[in-house]
Amino acid sequence: MQGSCSKLNWKQWTIILMAVSVPLFAWAVCLILPTYDDWTTLSAPNYTSHHLRFVLPYGVVWRPWDAIMGFLLTVNHRAFPVANHLVIFAGHVISTVLIYKVCRKLDFDKSSTTVATLFFYLSPAMLGTLLSCDSMNQTYSQLWGIAALLAYLSYKGWRRYVLWALCVVIGALAKENGIAWAVVPPIIGYGFQRDTMRSALRGVVFGIAVAVAYAAFRLSLPKTELINTEYTTYTLYDKVMDICTLIGYSWTAIDWVSLFHRPSRNIIIVAITMIMSLPLLYYLFVRQWKRVFSVAMLSLVVAVVAVQSPHIVTVVSVMHCYGSLSICALILAYLLNDVEWGRGLVASLVLFLLASLYTDWHHWQMSVITSRYGKEFAQKALEITPEKPKKVMTINVTGDERKYSSFCVTPIEAFENGYAVMFYTDYEWPKNADAVTITEEDYQCTDSVAQITRRCAKEGYDCVWMLRKAEDKWTLSVLR
Repeated sequence: MQGSCSKLNWKQWTIILMAVSVPLFAWAVCLILPTYDDWTTLSAPNYTSHHLRFVLPYGVVWRPWDAIMGFLLTVNHRAFPVANHLVIFAGHVISTVLIYKVCRKLDFDKSSTTVATLFFYLSPAMLGTLLSCDSMNQTYSQLWGIAALLAYLSYKGWRRYVLWALCVVIGALAKENGIAWAVVPPIIGYGFQRDTMRSALRGVVFGIAVAVAYAAFRLSLPKTELINTEYTTYTLYDKVMDICTLIGYSWTAIDWVSLFHRPSRNIIIVAITMIMSLPLLYYLFVRQWKRVFSVAMLSLVVAVVAVQSPHIVTVVSVMHCYGSLSICALILAYLLNDVEWGRGLVASLVLFLLASLYTDWHHWQMSVITSRYGKEFAQKALEITPEKPKKVMTINVTGDERKYSSFCVTPIEAFENGYAVMFYTDYEWPKNADAVTITEEDYQCTDSVAQITRRCAKEGYDCVWMLRKAEDKWTLSVLR
């Protein structure tokens, strides 16, 4: 290293941190229980006899690796969600190693390489993926995308094209946005002078051909028609907020739980973590402003847009920020490559990493606490339900409570219509679980509950549960 901090060995400290943290983080994520649609995702235990239906395109998605995981979990459904968490975390660790290798292939110095690797490993942008048991698709889509870039940078001739295309297709089968990596490697290759304009254009044409072949094959397959309005309904305001979410989570270590989750709101913590994030952004995008307007930087920005384009045109959530985190790490490495490591820059990195660790911890803590609601109320249902109903209805009574992403869910999302009960009864009962939602005002001022209960009796429901918050305490009761 150069400058006053020449004795600082980022690589050594990164190796030590990862060696210590990997088993700790693996244990920590396994404490998070399923919530919301985790109970019904393709990678959850799937006992259906129509296996092929889920391996083939299902609604707007085609994610056979998720479906295969769901079928494997039927061998021992108690492995869910621990097995999912471990597979996801293993993918994140492997991606971290691949980031290091790509940085070295791009001839970044050891300091910027190890800092970028550490950024990818600890950035709060990974939380929406790493703390979910329903994100194997997002994890491995990016992993194989990074592998495609590494293959492109490492080989020439037919080996480059074969390995690159293979990695892209495997990644796309994990999640659809993985197909964007079909054009990302030649763009980055040109930006960093690994390719001439002619060879880069040839690479882009090849990548487009791979994407077209994938699309044609997918469209030729039989599929299950499902409509998800989340992917078809949006406004300009939604798109602006999506882009703000993407930038905010990718480039800051702000504790968003302390901002967006009302019961956890702490503006002081938000301000502190924001202030701790700003010095690094200053060193990256202000002090290195000449590099910001370089061809290499432009290629990385285009790569981010390409990888995120499927989300930008549909919906961007906290989880989706992970999809371009690897390229953000390359941006950081590029801007810090061969710089003078003064005390101010080192201090800014330390502040950012400390803020990241706190934000990571707080999001994990809230994920663990709120995910336990599902188990708590499933066990309560087992206690108060006199028989073993096959068909149940849950009446969810909502008030002013609000969840925040998948980190801070309410008991309603954790219980998820009674699917949590299915899991803790070894999928013996109920066989069918539905839900209806009413407001607290409806509960107090109308006979909605009685009407719903009578309708359920006519429609053959064996049991009706009601989940409601009364006097600041959530309760589950049996109505029939």
